[in-house]
Amino acid sequence: TLTTLTTASPEQKPAYRITSPADSAILTPNTPSVIAWTTTQRTSVKLSIHLETTTNHTNLYTIATNITNSGSISWSPPARIPPGEEYIIVLDPTTSPDSNNTTTSPSTSNPTPEEEETYKSSPFTITAPKAPLNNSTSTATTNATTAEEPTYYPTANQAIARGTTTIVTWPVAPDQKSGHVSVYLTEGQAESTATNVSTVATHVANSGSLACVLPGNLTLAEDYRFAVVGAQGGEDVWYSAVFRVVDGDEEEKS
Repeated sequence: TLTTLTTASPEQKPAYRITSPADSAILTPNTPSVIAWTTTQRTSVKLSIHLETTTNHTNLYTIATNITNSGSISWSPPARIPPGEEYIIVLDPTTSPDSNNTTTSPSTSNPTPEEEETYKSSPFTITAPKAPLNNSTSTATTNATTAEEPTYYPTANQAIARGTTTIVTWPVAPDQKSGHVSVYLTEGQAESTATNVSTVATHVANSGSLACVLPGNLTLAEDYRFAVVGAQGGEDVWYSAVFRVVDGDEEEKS
């Protein structure tokens, strides 16, 4: 009898590929960054993400557990992580990747290689925490009694390329940390006359940060801002600083 062997195509895309942080990227503690990945899997698949080094393949810090396969999350490395140049992000699917194999096999209690597979980023650097600045300025309105005002993203006049992943951060009232917010992209210099361009997310956790992809068909302009509804409770709206939407090559030059 002739036995047919099914082999994976050498051009078959991996189930997941981490695209950010990129090779040799530099992350700063307490500063929002993006963890992004491409995937061939359903959005309903669950994932866990943690931090390792190239020489220590153990979970040094749990970043997220049992999250949906959204393609990106925001993460601010905590200051307690020691500075180093060999950190990697590890993506661990808690749901097995889809298989294109149409044949069936007897069930087994032993995990398959696909079920055990994890996906790793290129090595990147986490620096030491920034030293406090005596005369820091902020583009967002915050409590004037604090010695150093935090920076919220996007910053004033920041250039962000359409079609790319970016971070939006906002202040969270102490009594609203368990609440939910909705985030919108608006256009217009004045908050009172800004128009809603796109709904970014609705009823998401009031965590103070969110990774999102700017629509690729946005008009190039210099008067965009994010509006966060519910960060301070109720229907109060917090607006980010005004930023620019540019083409990708212009972002690299700015």
